[in-house]
Amino acid sequence: NKYAWVIIISEFLKNFRGIATYMGIFLAAALLGDSGKFLFFGLPTGIGTAVGMLIINFLLKKFNSKQLYIASGIYSVIANTAAFAVGYAYFTNPTPALQIIFIVFLFLIGLQFGASNLLPSMFQADVLETIELDTGKRLDASLPFVIGIGTMISGTIATTVSPLILLGEDSVIKYIQPEDGIYPEQSTYTKIAMLFFYTIFHGIMMLLAGLPFLFYKLTGKTKDDIHEAVLKQREQLESSQKK
Repeated sequence: NKYAWVIIISEFLKNFRGIATYMGIFLAAALLGDSGKFLFFGLPTGIGTAVGMLIINFLLKKFNSKQLYIASGIYSVIANTAAFAVGYAYFTNPTPALQIIFIVFLFLIGLQFGASNLLPSMFQADVLETIELDTGKRLDASLPFVIGIGTMISGTIATTVSPLILLGEDSVIKYIQPEDGIYPEQSTYTKIAMLFFYTIFHGIMMLLAGLPFLFYKLTGKTKDDIHEAVLKQREQLESSQKK
């Protein structure tokens, strides 16, 4: 099913944001002086995610899921780029105000997670109905299983590559690891490179995850017609079984 492939490719790409997530604890140490303060990163993002899901539920009354998912990828690039700009300003000219503004932008970034957490399950439900209409079979376990394989592969790649990007003198970021619980001062280049992966790279991956949905047509009347056809097909099947 071509629409199933849209979801599989999208989720495969989305899971590379794990590289950005990996940078979080290290960035917290550079920005806030202690990796234990990563809570100040995670909490506003988590709150933003919850608020984002509420916003998406409201916007679904006016826009379809495809439009919102693509738009959320564009929004992610904008919000993450703005967060990068604030973080860059802080690393070049540190002030408490810029720290606070950066944390506010983490909340704004979290809004996008509302879309990326909520909408894929809706896409899967729609695709399952098209498969059921074509085959007469409900493959509730098979599609999530195949998607899970894709995300496992991209997640494994992200987990493997992240330390190579971050740690050591030969890495891209050249992060110096702490010794005896003491966090050494990182170079400005290292801080900005970490910030790039935590923000802009994340935004780019979410944008790329949305692009496959340009070819997704299960929206509006098409989606409604398929749903109605599936319901009729189920009724006919039940009637034939009773006979």
